[in-house]
Amino acid sequence: MKANISRSARKGWAWILAALMVVSVIIPTTISTAKAEVGTVQFNGTAEGWLESAYAEWTAVPNATGFAAYVKKANDADSSYVKLDNELIRKYPTYFRADAVGLAAGQYVMKVVPYINGALDESAAFVSGTLDVKANDRSGSAFSSKSPYYGKGVGAYNNDGTLKSDAQVVYVTKDTAKTVKADIITGKNGSSETITGFQSIIDAKQKGLDTRPLDFRIIGTIEKNDLDHISSSAEGLQVKGKNAYSEMNMTIEGIGEDAQIKNFGILCRNAGNVEFRNFGIMLCMDDSLSLDTANANVWIHNMDLFYGSTGGDADQAKGDGTVDIK
Repeated sequence: MKANISRSARKGWAWILAALMVVSVIIPTTISTAKAEVGTVQFNGTAEGWLESAYAEWTAVPNATGFAAYVKKANDADSSYVKLDNELIRKYPTYFRADAVGLAAGQYVMKVVPYINGALDESAAFVSGTLDVKANDRSGSAFSSKSPYYGKGVGAYNNDGTLKSDAQVVYVTKDTAKTVKADIITGKNGSSETITGFQSIIDAKQKGLDTRPLDFRIIGTIEKNDLDHISSSAEGLQVKGKNAYSEMNMTIEGIGEDAQIKNFGILCRNAGNVEFRNFGIMLCMDDSLSLDTANANVWIHNMDLFYGSTGGDADQAKGDGTVDIK
């Protein structure tokens, strides 16, 4: 298990916390993604590479009704552009942002194209310069050759940072945490059913019949009351396997720089091959992350863990229990 500090130092958490009070994240549900106001603002774009990801930010485009975003390796032909999921494009008060995740280390280019009069207008596209994408540090014990999951990657991702080919991706927001759906194998004959709700989907994995990779992507702020329910009365969200070290192949990750959960933490028990990355945990119930009993290959990195709600122990007021390990 390896815990790293996130890139918050680059822009400052003071800005992040202030932004969280006013940001309204729009998750598009149609081909027309984040809506833009008609105006005279020019399409001024910026982009940057990070750890196995890259992002682009831009201002509004006159008469645009939405945007599509793409990514490709820098030296590949334009025909190799891969379109990003609509959920990865968000509108903020003064700008738009798209995040490309699951990128192997290397050089990339991002392109953003507005929809104007119902069609993509390539003449108004923003194309980034070359973006340097770095690999995460995988020297921690989650990648030990002695691990029962050695060589399988951690969570829903391969060791090169790319998403596993059979991974199921679920986008979770404050408005969808109760209604998100995933197809989970629940029958011993291999039959599956559609499960609804963030915690309910994780609970269904506890049967131990579905070991397919599952990637939850958190967008914006999710509070306890936004959840369908919690399965740990002490911690909040529970990631639990059927038996000790059960193969979960699960990632819970934040998208962008403002992903966080609030007023609850996460309990991980009997779980193997689980990853938590790139989101904040604020005002947790007891611990931010509790690794409690018979876990293997749990990788915690690039997280921001804040003080919890003060409990019976005086030292909780000082941040004890951010990552609690048994």
